[in-house]
Amino acid sequence: MKLTTLESVISKKQRDDFMLLRDEFEDLCLITRTKRIPNTASLMDINLSKNRYADILAYDHSRVKLTTDDEGSDYINANFVPGYNREDEYVACQGPLPYTVGDFWRMVWEHRMPIIVMLTQPKEKGKIKCEQYWPAERGEEVEYDNMKVTNISVSNVNDYNITIFSISNMQEESQPFEVVHFHHLEWPDMTADISPESMIEFLTVVRQHVRPDKPGPMVVHCSAGVGRTGTFISIDYAMQFISQRPIRDELDIFGFILRMRQSRGKMIQTEDQYLFIHQCARFLMAERRRRESEGTGNGKRCLPHASSTTSIDSARGDSRCSLQNGDLEELALEPADMDTVELDTNEDLPRSDAEAGDVEMSVYDMTACDDGPISASSTENLCVP
Repeated sequence: MKLTTLESVISKKQRDDFMLLRDEFEDLCLITRTKRIPNTASLMDINLSKNRYADILAYDHSRVKLTTDDEGSDYINANFVPGYNREDEYVACQGPLPYTVGDFWRMVWEHRMPIIVMLTQPKEKGKIKCEQYWPAERGEEVEYDNMKVTNISVSNVNDYNITIFSISNMQEESQPFEVVHFHHLEWPDMTADISPESMIEFLTVVRQHVRPDKPGPMVVHCSAGVGRTGTFISIDYAMQFISQRPIRDELDIFGFILRMRQSRGKMIQTEDQYLFIHQCARFLMAERRRRESEGTGNGKRCLPHASSTTSIDSARGDSRCSLQNGDLEELALEPADMDTVELDTNEDLPRSDAEAGDVEMSVYDMTACDDGPISASSTENLCVP
């Protein structure tokens, strides 16, 4: 979609109950239906229990590897994912399990990841979605295996918390590393039940804390690390593209999601999430036009404006900031009435082709497209390769 006509094109695709966008999402499923990408490490016996869900596994070619000399212990369910600036701009991962919290912090430490974006609550609808892997109180210090994590400060801003952690490896004599943790509190699983305005404000604040002197990947996770995670990354990509590219350039949301799925399967899980990305893109383009018409943007760098900028300095002061509503209208999408199905890690992980010993590869499980449930899966009755 050319930026010059982006709003009108998306508006046209929204007609008849978003029919054209729903068709696109179906095409996305069909294109990746038979895509085979190896995930041998995920299916090793030693690693099966480290996967939260049976059908959300880490591809070998893009998985994040931990430093270790022990076979299998370099594994964590996380993948490098491309973004606007580079091919490893993000790390998309599952919410840590009780016995992978130490691995999670070791990943952040070893790869010098300065920002963590958390898009799930530890518990939703009575189900555990993610282990609480951080010390919650200011000044609290907790050791996770060999990693020491200290809570420096906590700040609440509307629908999210900002926490600054100092982490250190107790087996190394090196300076602590500072991490900023953004936790969105109001985004239900499997839905797009959140306003574009709220999402864009949150994203803008996160983006304001990206520093050139800390170039490590941004960690983004929800529960499975594909639905809300993929939605967030897609909107962040669209925001950077729209704010920085010439008006004649074309934004290819469909193509970007395909690129993400080459790095981590099932990125974007529901139609509503796909529709939501396009609504945010439309609002971002409208915001760019408004700012340019008012002379506050030059078409190259006009990120949406958070009326009360939240900085690391304010978080250090444990401040409570309140962002005022902007000019973007809200989108009311019907949330998908679905939930994730927790993998019982005490049971054997269901396997696809690798079960028979033919090839150690994952196959996008598309049985849900034919109205069949996915067994021991993170999704139910979904077309989500």
